[in-house]
Amino acid sequence: MKKKHLLLSTLLFCGIGLFSSCTEEKDNPVPTPVVNEDRVVFENQFSRDLQTMADEFRFESLMQTTASVKEFISVLDEKALSEQILKVLGNVINGLKATTLDKLPEADQAAAAACLAARFDLTTEEMKALPGFFIVDAYNSIGKMKVEFKEGKCTITNDADAFTIVNTNAQGETKTMALTFNDERDGVRFFVTRLGNVPVAIQLPKSIGVTLTTPQGKIVNGTINLTTIDPSQSQFVNFKVSGWVADGKLTADVNNRQESVNLYVKHTETRAFDLQAAFEISGREMASMEIYDMHDEYTDEEINSDTFKDLRNMGPFFSGAYDVLKALRGKSVDKIVITMNDNMVIDGKVDDIAKSLLALGNVRKLQGTKPGKETIDKYTQELNAQIHFTVSQKNTGITAQATLLTAQKEMLDGEYQPVVALQFQGETEAKAMYDRMSQADMENYKKMFSSFNSLAKEIGGTLIVAREKGEAIASAVKGYFNNL
Repeated sequence: MKKKHLLLSTLLFCGIGLFSSCTEEKDNPVPTPVVNEDRVVFENQFSRDLQTMADEFRFESLMQTTASVKEFISVLDEKALSEQILKVLGNVINGLKATTLDKLPEADQAAAAACLAARFDLTTEEMKALPGFFIVDAYNSIGKMKVEFKEGKCTITNDADAFTIVNTNAQGETKTMALTFNDERDGVRFFVTRLGNVPVAIQLPKSIGVTLTTPQGKIVNGTINLTTIDPSQSQFVNFKVSGWVADGKLTADVNNRQESVNLYVKHTETRAFDLQAAFEISGREMASMEIYDMHDEYTDEEINSDTFKDLRNMGPFFSGAYDVLKALRGKSVDKIVITMNDNMVIDGKVDDIAKSLLALGNVRKLQGTKPGKETIDKYTQELNAQIHFTVSQKNTGITAQATLLTAQKEMLDGEYQPVVALQFQGETEAKAMYDRMSQADMENYKKMFSSFNSLAKEIGGTLIVAREKGEAIASAVKGYFNNL
């Protein structure tokens, strides 16, 4: 009887869940796992960062902006535009300036010749045989063009203050997108295409203003700048040999909430790319990504192989990534830095970008099919072979070595997925972050990534619509030139 009273009083005092901790160790010895102190401090700070990110990462402005752009593009009447293609191209042709190499400034002659040789594979003899080439002045040719779509009709005028597209949908709502080409005669020149057998360069001003206005008011406003690395040198640029810089800031306002994206891209003479992008909310940087030295190493055979082209069948993100790889040819990245909440820093490098994307894409394709652990683990190991990184926190000063493990994730219906695992100094093995997150952490994690997924889905849909419209308009342009 005494034993029963003792058991009852123990339960009442300690609670059922804590019963084992109240019994004497000699009666029920339970070894207490030793947890690395750095891991405890790191995880506590990670919980606080997750809470902030979950609260702030709503992407309200970006979501509405992307939706506006998607609707804007989707109601563009490419057939109506095709009927006006003669006016569009005629306007561009009116902005052409014919010139020859020897008429260019001395600083430009060698650079222009290098562009012609690299961009169009012209020999010295072929360049000498050219009667000349054209430079399209963007300000004169399209800088004041206004294209209006309404009730299935396309009207083009030349009385705008910017290159403007006005779109009115069936409900009578009007959206306006404008690019303001500043009247700068020394703008950056890009070789882009040929007109018949004659090369054409497009001369862009050093700054382009961007605005998107909806019936509810201005959504996006910002400026993009274009310069050569050394402004005192030639302004002739091409993506194979020249050095150039593009930077800008786009700001969106929705529901009294300001979100900004800062962009910076640098291309060096050795064809290495640097890229920086930062996402701000009301002036506070919430997330940023920096990429340094993306190298040009992929061959034409690799880029055009069926294996690489498989990326196009893995969803809009991977399809877009393939297009970027095809343009930049960047195979490896010497340094990638991703910062979250201006505190948690992921620092690493990638040996082969395409192989990493293919592994991620194959994992994504298997979602919903309940793949076995071995199937997913093959891709996890491929990722580990290509991606190397550490995770640290600015305010705690703690750094952990990171790797990927194959584990089941409850939020994905228990399917196996590559997950991040961390190993702190003094530990003998990496432990998955996912397994050690509290329920509150899990909810914040889901909330944060649901915002990412919603935005990615919206952007993906926009890319699909843009590609469909672009292909239709490109076909019309091709038909125009074929009939010349």
